[in-house]
Amino acid sequence: RDLHSFPTRRSSDLELTRAEPEAVWYSVPGKKLASAAVLPNGSKLFAKALEQAKRATFGVRQSGNSMELVMRADCADSASASSLHSQLTGVTAEFSKYFENLGQKPSSADLSGLILNGKFQLEGTVIRGRWPLSADFVRNLFGAGGD
Repeated sequence: RDLHSFPTRRSSDLELTRAEPEAVWYSVPGKKLASAAVLPNGSKLFAKALEQAKRATFGVRQSGNSMELVMRADCADSASASSLHSQLTGVTAEFSKYFENLGQKPSSADLSGLILNGKFQLEGTVIRGRWPLSADFVRNLFGAGGD
């Protein structure tokens, strides 16, 4: 079709959201994360905790000579944010204890290394999370193995 024949929208019809500064990002309502059956097992507890967030935005950014996965979770109020912060910190601590009890060390090349190195910061109604992304993890994620 001719480009001019498509209906147009006024700017007031569009919902404006502030994009995070990361080069790659994905934003999703918290309720959608809790029902995401395709997530790896280790990440499902984090997704369940994020159900109480109004929206969670994930991005990848450069951090020095490496990369990191970052998250911004917006909550309805500071009490919800505090609860979410406690849950995310608690899940990370429980995974750490689990690995300790098994006598295993997390690997930076798989999800265990990512999950166990998460750090969370509470800022009013916002939770910010950071996880280091190793080059080995990124290669494995995209099936590039040791090529």
